[in-house]
Amino acid sequence: MEIPIRKNVTPVLRRALSPKAFEFVRICFWRLSFPTRLAASRFVKRKPEVRGFNSGADQLVAQLQNVNVFAPTKMCRVMTKYGSDKGKRHSYTTVYSALFNGLREQPLRIFELGLGTNNPELPYTMGIYGRPGASLRGRQELFPKALVYGADIDRAVLDLLDSNR
Repeated sequence: MEIPIRKNVTPVLRRALSPKAFEFVRICFWRLSFPTRLAASRFVKRKPEVRGFNSGADQLVAQLQNVNVFAPTKMCRVMTKYGSDKGKRHSYTTVYSALFNGLREQPLRIFELGLGTNNPELPYTMGIYGRPGASLRGRQELFPKALVYGADIDRAVLDLLDSNR
């Protein structure tokens, strides 16, 4: 649920502020609005559209259909902190939280294909304000015992990431 005024203010702020200042304002706004969104999620329920393709997935489908994608989670906060659009814009993290909540302390191997690029010359760019590797960094924090792997077709993105995990 987007606040209509934000749709008008965001482009103006992007033009008026430096990228670092804009990012600071965006993160501060998210941190201030988190308690409001959390309180509102008790009244506003948004369910994801989930379809099962075989009978073995019925329990998983039922679990995902009960997720309120409007209710922010720790995963939403962490992904937003690193600049990923998965937590706020797409609401993927509320579904991911339901799926992976019990696995956070497990020694997993996580692979992310497509780390994002902000190279404006590439057709699949996130734009100049995108943050390559943001979700990868978020997953490293959320899953402290996991080995987190990432791959991208843009080799320049891989040079930006310095991680031993």
